[in-house]
Amino acid sequence: MEKDLHSLLTYSIIYTERNKGKQKEYPMKNLNTVLKRDEAIKSFEETYMPVINAREKVNGKRDMPRRRQLWNDFCDSLNKNGLISDWQAENWSQPDFCVL
Repeated sequence: MEKDLHSLLTYSIIYTERNKGKQKEYPMKNLNTVLKRDEAIKSFEETYMPVINAREKVNGKRDMPRRRQLWNDFCDSLNKNGLISDWQAENWSQPDFCVL
């Protein structure tokens, strides 16, 4: 039993969630290589927020739906490029700059 548990923790952690009566598995074999949420937020803030802020300054108001959409697109691209796991992509909440 101890060896099986060690193997599970070492090689793959599987998260499951109920989804329409089916379980969805999230293999997490790359936990040491995926970005952490704080790292992704920092990257987004450095890359996208200057452009978003400039556009909002021209328009005279904050465009929260656009911020949320860009964050979601950003997370989707990170996931498709293997930089974050499926679980991270599906479970990360919107950062403060998208909701305040």
